[in-house]
Amino acid sequence: MAITERGNVKEKILASARDLFVREGYEAVSMRKIAAAIDYTAMALYRHFADKDSLLRELCLEDFRTLRQAMDRIAFECDPIRRLHMTGLVYVDFALKFPNQYRLLFLTPLPREVHVEQVMVEHPEVDCYARLRQMVAEGILAGRYRKGLDEEMISQLVWAALHGIVSLHILMKRASAIEWKPVAETAEAMLNALLEGLVVHEKS
Repeated sequence: MAITERGNVKEKILASARDLFVREGYEAVSMRKIAAAIDYTAMALYRHFADKDSLLRELCLEDFRTLRQAMDRIAFECDPIRRLHMTGLVYVDFALKFPNQYRLLFLTPLPREVHVEQVMVEHPEVDCYARLRQMVAEGILAGRYRKGLDEEMISQLVWAALHGIVSLHILMKRASAIEWKPVAETAEAMLNALLEGLVVHEKS
């Protein structure tokens, strides 16, 4: 089998697993079920992944890498507050472009040692939360945030606010009783309001 063909097989397996984990839950999905969804044998999967946990780690690594690379593309922005604002929009854009990836990483119950801790310990270069905290720490060091706020508090406030907006969109967008505003527009307004309360403003 050619290298490119092996790559395509692996991509099919990962896409199938991601979809099933999101729709049916991690515990309910077997390697056999993943294989059947793409007309493969379970043995074909085991040639690429030792078990379901290693498959999940690969999925999380791939999806966190996609998000982290998007975050790193705005590293050119020198102002830490502006960069944080841009990072928030990148996060929302990731969720809108890759809803299944977002569901897997942030809305699907997964074994913690496989999902977060193991992946981040082995691959700190894809740790998106660490990148967020670093950005916030730069702003604190520059005296840009109000006193009494530490990097954990600010990071968690920003993440929670944007996660709430994205999660409502993904899980509740078919609720016809609500006139949902565009997600990007809502996220922009949320970031503006949040940073207005967190940032020290120069006196005129």
